[in-house]
Amino acid sequence: MSFHNYYKLLNISEKAGPKEIKDAYHKIALKYHPDKMPDEEGAEEYFKIITKGYNLLSNPKEKVKYDILLYAILEEEKKNSLEERKYGKRTSLSVDEIKKKLENIQLTKNIEYIRLFKRREKSLSHKIRYPILILAALSGYLYVFNNWFVNEAGMDYFYLILGFFSFGIAVFFFCNHLYIQLRARNIAGKSLKYPFERTSITIFIFVILIAPMSIIGFNTYKKEYHLNQYGVMIEPLNISFSNDRINYSYLANNEVIFKSTSEYPPDKIVYYITHKKPIIRVSKYNPKISRLEFIDLAPSKHPKI
Repeated sequence: MSFHNYYKLLNISEKAGPKEIKDAYHKIALKYHPDKMPDEEGAEEYFKIITKGYNLLSNPKEKVKYDILLYAILEEEKKNSLEERKYGKRTSLSVDEIKKKLENIQLTKNIEYIRLFKRREKSLSHKIRYPILILAALSGYLYVFNNWFVNEAGMDYFYLILGFFSFGIAVFFFCNHLYIQLRARNIAGKSLKYPFERTSITIFIFVILIAPMSIIGFNTYKKEYHLNQYGVMIEPLNISFSNDRINYSYLANNEVIFKSTSEYPPDKIVYYITHKKPIIRVSKYNPKISRLEFIDLAPSKHPKI
Protein backbone atom coordinates (compact mmCIF):
# COMPACT_ATOMS: atom_id res chain seq x y z
CA MET A 1 0.00 0.00 0.00
CA SER A 2 1.50 3.34 -1.06
CA PHE A 3 1.74 6.18 1.41
CA HIS A 4 2.40 9.81 0.56
CA ASN A 5 3.67 12.64 2.69
CA TYR A 6 1.18 15.25 1.53
CA TYR A 7 2.95 18.01 3.44
CA LYS A 8 6.08 17.48 1.33
CA LEU A 9 4.07 17.15 -1.88
CA LEU A 10 2.31 20.45 -1.18
CA ASN A 11 5.57 21.99 0.04
CA ILE A 12 4.12 23.12 3.41
CA SER A 13 4.97 22.47 7.06
CA GLU A 14 3.05 20.06 9.26
CA LYS A 15 1.80 23.05 11.28
CA ALA A 16 0.23 24.72 8.24
CA GLY A 17 -3.25 26.16 8.72
CA PRO A 18 -6.30 25.78 6.43
CA LYS A 19 -5.51 28.91 4.40
CA GLU A 20 -1.89 27.91 3.84
CA ILE A 21 -2.96 24.41 2.76
CA LYS A 22 -5.53 25.84 0.35
CA ASP A 23 -3.11 28.36 -1.17
CA ALA A 24 -0.40 25.71 -1.66
CA TYR A 25 -2.84 23.33 -3.34
CA HIS A 26 -4.18 25.98 -5.73
CA LYS A 27 -0.65 27.00 -6.67
CA ILE A 28 0.43 23.42 -7.52
CA ALA A 29 -2.94 22.44 -9.05
CA LEU A 30 -2.73 25.28 -11.56
CA LYS A 31 0.64 24.03 -12.71
CA TYR A 32 -0.09 20.29 -12.87
CA HIS A 33 -3.72 20.32 -13.97
CA PRO A 34 -4.19 17.77 -16.81
CA ASP A 35 -5.64 20.48 -19.07
CA LYS A 36 -2.47 22.56 -18.66
CA MET A 37 -0.07 19.65 -19.23
CA PRO A 38 -1.86 17.15 -21.53
CA ASP A 39 1.38 15.62 -22.85
CA GLU A 40 3.30 15.49 -19.58
CA GLU A 41 3.63 11.90 -18.36
CA GLY A 42 2.52 11.44 -14.76
CA ALA A 43 0.96 14.91 -14.47
CA GLU A 44 -2.58 13.56 -14.18
CA GLU A 45 -1.56 10.99 -11.55
CA TYR A 46 0.32 13.65 -9.58
CA PHE A 47 -2.69 15.96 -9.78
CA LYS A 48 -4.93 13.20 -8.37
CA ILE A 49 -2.49 12.59 -5.51
CA ILE A 50 -2.22 16.22 -4.42
CA THR A 51 -6.01 16.63 -4.76
CA LYS A 52 -6.51 13.64 -2.48
CA GLY A 53 -3.97 15.12 -0.07
CA TYR A 54 -5.70 18.50 -0.09
CA ASN A 55 -9.12 16.93 0.58
CA LEU A 56 -7.67 14.91 3.47
CA LEU A 57 -5.78 17.80 5.09
CA SER A 58 -8.81 20.08 4.70
CA ASN A 59 -10.92 17.71 6.80
CA PRO A 60 -10.01 18.33 10.50
CA LYS A 61 -10.96 14.81 11.66
CA GLU A 62 -9.19 13.05 8.81
CA LYS A 63 -6.17 15.34 9.23
CA VAL A 64 -5.77 14.27 12.87
CA LYS A 65 -5.82 10.57 11.87
CA TYR A 66 -3.37 11.23 9.04
CA ASP A 67 -1.01 13.19 11.30
CA ILE A 68 -0.94 10.32 13.81
CA LEU A 69 -0.19 7.81 11.06
CA LEU A 70 2.44 10.08 9.51
CA TYR A 71 4.11 10.57 12.88
CA ALA A 72 4.21 6.81 13.46
CA ILE A 73 5.70 6.18 10.01
CA LEU A 74 8.33 8.91 10.42
CA GLU A 75 9.24 7.57 13.86
CA GLU A 76 9.54 4.06 12.42
CA GLU A 77 11.78 5.34 9.63
CA LYS A 78 13.89 7.22 12.14
CA LYS A 79 14.19 4.11 14.30
CA ASN A 80 15.15 1.96 11.31
CA SER A 81 17.70 4.53 10.20
CA LEU A 82 19.36 4.46 13.62
CA GLU A 83 19.36 0.65 13.67
CA GLU A 84 20.84 0.53 10.18
CA ARG A 85 23.66 2.86 11.15
CA LYS A 86 24.27 0.99 14.39
CA TYR A 87 23.90 -2.63 13.33
CA GLY A 88 23.98 -2.44 9.55
CA LYS A 89 20.46 -3.85 9.26
CA ARG A 90 17.00 -2.47 8.82
CA THR A 91 13.57 -3.85 9.67
CA SER A 92 10.86 -1.92 7.83
CA LEU A 93 7.15 -2.05 8.47
CA SER A 94 4.46 -1.54 5.88
CA VAL A 95 1.75 1.11 6.23
CA ASP A 96 -0.78 -1.62 7.06
CA GLU A 97 1.52 -2.98 9.77
CA ILE A 98 1.94 0.48 11.26
CA LYS A 99 -1.84 1.00 11.19
CA LYS A 100 -2.28 -2.32 12.97
CA LYS A 101 0.30 -1.26 15.52
CA LEU A 102 -1.55 2.01 16.14
CA GLU A 103 -4.84 0.13 16.50
CA ASN A 104 -3.24 -2.13 19.12
CA ILE A 105 -1.93 0.92 20.98
CA GLN A 106 -5.42 2.48 20.92
CA LEU A 107 -6.94 -0.81 22.08
CA THR A 108 -4.48 -0.93 24.98
CA LYS A 109 -5.42 2.65 25.94
CA ASN A 110 -9.12 1.77 25.80
CA ILE A 111 -8.59 -1.20 28.06
CA GLU A 112 -6.66 1.00 30.50
CA TYR A 113 -9.54 3.51 30.59
CA ILE A 114 -12.03 0.75 31.39
CA ARG A 115 -9.74 -0.65 34.09
CA LEU A 116 -9.25 2.82 35.56
CA PHE A 117 -13.00 3.41 35.71
CA LYS A 118 -13.57 0.02 37.32
CA ARG A 119 -10.88 0.70 39.93
CA ARG A 120 -12.47 4.05 40.75
CA GLU A 121 -15.91 2.50 40.93
CA LYS A 122 -14.60 -0.22 43.24
CA SER A 123 -13.01 2.30 45.60
CA LEU A 124 -15.95 4.73 45.48
CA SER A 125 -19.02 4.46 43.26
CA HIS A 126 -19.88 7.43 41.05
CA LYS A 127 -23.29 7.50 42.76
CA ILE A 128 -21.47 8.50 45.94
CA ARG A 129 -18.49 10.28 44.36
CA TYR A 130 -20.54 12.83 42.41
CA PRO A 131 -22.67 14.00 45.41
CA ILE A 132 -19.51 14.35 47.54
CA LEU A 133 -17.77 16.45 44.88
CA ILE A 134 -20.91 18.56 44.36
CA LEU A 135 -21.13 19.20 48.11
CA ALA A 136 -17.41 20.09 48.23
CA ALA A 137 -17.83 22.53 45.32
CA LEU A 138 -20.97 23.98 46.91
CA SER A 139 -19.17 24.44 50.24
CA GLY A 140 -16.34 26.37 48.59
CA TYR A 141 -18.84 28.40 46.57
CA LEU A 142 -20.90 29.34 49.65
CA TYR A 143 -17.78 30.24 51.59
CA VAL A 144 -16.72 32.67 48.88
CA PHE A 145 -20.32 33.86 48.52
CA ASN A 146 -20.50 34.81 52.20
CA ASN A 147 -17.25 36.80 52.06
CA TRP A 148 -17.22 38.36 48.62
CA PHE A 149 -18.21 42.07 48.50
CA VAL A 150 -19.70 41.94 52.00
CA ASN A 151 -16.77 42.41 54.33
CA GLU A 152 -14.62 44.46 51.95
CA ALA A 153 -12.38 46.09 54.55
CA GLY A 154 -11.90 43.10 56.84
CA MET A 155 -11.91 40.35 54.21
CA ASP A 156 -9.51 37.50 54.88
CA TYR A 157 -8.08 36.83 51.44
CA PHE A 158 -6.43 33.58 52.52
CA TYR A 159 -9.76 31.94 53.28
CA LEU A 160 -11.34 33.55 50.24
CA ILE A 161 -8.68 31.99 47.99
CA LEU A 162 -9.08 28.72 49.88
CA GLY A 163 -12.81 28.76 49.08
CA PHE A 164 -12.18 29.36 45.38
CA PHE A 165 -9.46 26.67 45.38
CA SER A 166 -11.68 24.02 46.98
CA PHE A 167 -14.47 24.91 44.54
CA GLY A 168 -12.17 24.65 41.51
CA ILE A 169 -10.59 21.36 42.64
CA ALA A 170 -14.00 19.76 43.29
CA VAL A 171 -15.28 20.84 39.84
CA PHE A 172 -12.08 19.55 38.20
CA PHE A 173 -12.35 16.08 39.78
CA PHE A 174 -16.06 15.95 38.95
CA CYS A 175 -15.38 16.66 35.26
CA ASN A 176 -12.35 14.36 35.22
CA HIS A 177 -14.36 11.40 36.54
CA LEU A 178 -17.21 12.24 34.16
CA TYR A 179 -14.72 12.15 31.28
CA ILE A 180 -13.40 8.72 32.38
CA GLN A 181 -16.92 7.37 32.88
CA LEU A 182 -18.27 8.53 29.51
CA ARG A 183 -15.20 7.29 27.67
CA ALA A 184 -15.33 3.90 29.39
CA ARG A 185 -19.05 3.52 28.61
CA ASN A 186 -18.48 4.48 24.97
CA ILE A 187 -15.66 1.95 24.65
CA ALA A 188 -17.79 -0.75 26.26
CA GLY A 189 -20.71 0.15 23.99
CA LYS A 190 -23.06 0.70 26.93
CA SER A 191 -24.21 4.19 25.92
CA LEU A 192 -24.66 6.50 22.99
CA LYS A 193 -21.51 7.96 21.53
CA TYR A 194 -21.22 10.90 23.91
CA PRO A 195 -18.63 13.53 22.97
CA PHE A 196 -16.92 12.86 26.31
CA GLU A 197 -14.06 15.34 25.82
CA ARG A 198 -16.36 18.18 24.74
CA THR A 199 -18.94 17.40 27.45
CA SER A 200 -16.51 17.34 30.38
CA ILE A 201 -14.45 20.34 29.21
CA THR A 202 -17.60 22.39 28.47
CA ILE A 203 -19.02 21.70 31.95
CA PHE A 204 -15.70 22.63 33.60
CA ILE A 205 -15.28 25.91 31.68
CA PHE A 206 -18.95 26.88 32.08
CA VAL A 207 -18.99 26.28 35.86
CA ILE A 208 -15.63 27.99 36.46
CA LEU A 209 -16.68 31.07 34.45
CA ILE A 210 -20.27 31.32 35.70
CA ALA A 211 -19.41 30.91 39.40
CA PRO A 212 -17.71 34.34 39.95
CA MET A 213 -20.43 36.13 37.97
CA SER A 214 -23.20 34.45 39.94
CA ILE A 215 -21.43 35.27 43.24
CA ILE A 216 -21.30 38.95 42.30
CA GLY A 217 -24.94 38.96 41.22
CA PHE A 218 -26.23 37.05 44.25
CA ASN A 219 -24.28 39.19 46.69
CA THR A 220 -25.60 42.38 45.14
CA TYR A 221 -29.13 41.04 45.54
CA LYS A 222 -28.35 39.81 49.07
CA LYS A 223 -27.00 43.23 50.07
CA GLU A 224 -30.09 45.04 48.79
CA TYR A 225 -32.41 42.49 50.41
CA HIS A 226 -30.71 42.84 53.82
CA LEU A 227 -30.73 46.63 53.73
CA ASN A 228 -34.34 46.93 52.54
CA GLN A 229 -35.81 44.26 54.83
CA TYR A 230 -33.60 44.42 57.93
CA GLY A 231 -31.88 47.81 57.63
CA VAL A 232 -31.56 50.15 60.63
CA MET A 233 -30.19 53.71 60.58
CA ILE A 234 -27.15 54.64 62.69
CA GLU A 235 -24.84 57.64 62.91
CA PRO A 236 -21.37 57.34 61.34
CA LEU A 237 -18.26 57.69 63.51
CA ASN A 238 -16.12 59.23 60.80
CA ILE A 239 -16.38 60.23 57.14
CA SER A 240 -13.60 61.19 54.75
CA PHE A 241 -13.01 61.03 51.04
CA SER A 242 -10.04 60.25 48.83
CA ASN A 243 -10.00 60.37 45.05
CA ASP A 244 -13.41 59.08 43.94
CA ARG A 245 -14.30 57.16 47.09
CA ILE A 246 -15.95 58.04 50.38
CA ASN A 247 -14.54 56.26 53.43
CA TYR A 248 -16.70 55.86 56.51
CA SER A 249 -16.79 53.96 59.78
CA TYR A 250 -19.50 53.05 62.28
CA LEU A 251 -19.98 51.13 65.50
CA ALA A 252 -21.98 47.90 65.43
CA ASN A 253 -22.03 45.15 68.08
CA ASN A 254 -19.18 46.92 69.94
CA GLU A 255 -16.99 46.69 66.83
CA VAL A 256 -15.78 49.57 64.69
CA ILE A 257 -16.35 48.71 61.04
CA PHE A 258 -14.60 50.55 58.21
CA LYS A 259 -16.15 50.69 54.74
CA SER A 260 -15.85 52.69 51.55
CA THR A 261 -18.11 53.46 48.61
CA SER A 262 -17.84 54.97 45.14
CA GLU A 263 -21.56 55.12 44.32
CA TYR A 264 -21.73 58.93 44.57
CA PRO A 265 -20.54 61.17 41.70
CA PRO A 266 -16.99 62.47 42.34
CA ASP A 267 -17.96 66.07 41.51
CA LYS A 268 -20.81 65.96 44.07
CA ILE A 269 -18.93 64.39 47.01
CA VAL A 270 -17.98 67.73 48.63
CA TYR A 271 -21.53 69.01 48.26
CA TYR A 272 -22.97 65.88 49.82
CA ILE A 273 -20.64 66.01 52.82
CA THR A 274 -21.12 69.76 53.47
CA HIS A 275 -24.84 70.19 52.68
CA LYS A 276 -26.39 66.86 53.58
CA LYS A 277 -26.51 64.76 56.71
CA PRO A 278 -24.70 61.40 56.38
CA ILE A 279 -26.41 58.35 57.78
CA ILE A 280 -25.53 54.64 57.68
CA ARG A 281 -28.10 51.99 56.81
CA VAL A 282 -26.94 48.72 58.41
CA SER A 283 -28.40 45.21 58.36
CA LYS A 284 -29.26 44.17 61.91
CA TYR A 285 -28.52 40.54 61.03
CA ASN A 286 -25.16 41.22 59.37
CA PRO A 287 -23.73 44.58 60.49
CA LYS A 288 -20.96 44.36 57.91
CA ILE A 289 -23.57 44.89 55.20
CA SER A 290 -24.10 48.64 55.06
CA ARG A 291 -24.73 51.58 52.77
CA LEU A 292 -23.84 55.23 53.19
CA GLU A 293 -26.80 57.54 52.56
CA PHE A 294 -27.34 61.30 52.70
CA ILE A 295 -30.48 63.16 53.71
CA ASP A 296 -31.19 66.86 53.14
CA LEU A 297 -30.56 69.12 56.12
CA ALA A 298 -33.10 71.60 54.80
CA PRO A 299 -34.85 70.25 51.71
CA SER A 300 -36.65 73.55 51.00
CA LYS A 301 -33.45 75.64 50.92
CA HIS A 302 -31.25 73.47 48.76
CA PRO A 303 -31.82 72.52 45.14
CA LYS A 304 -32.14 68.87 44.27
CA ILE A 305 -29.12 67.17 42.77
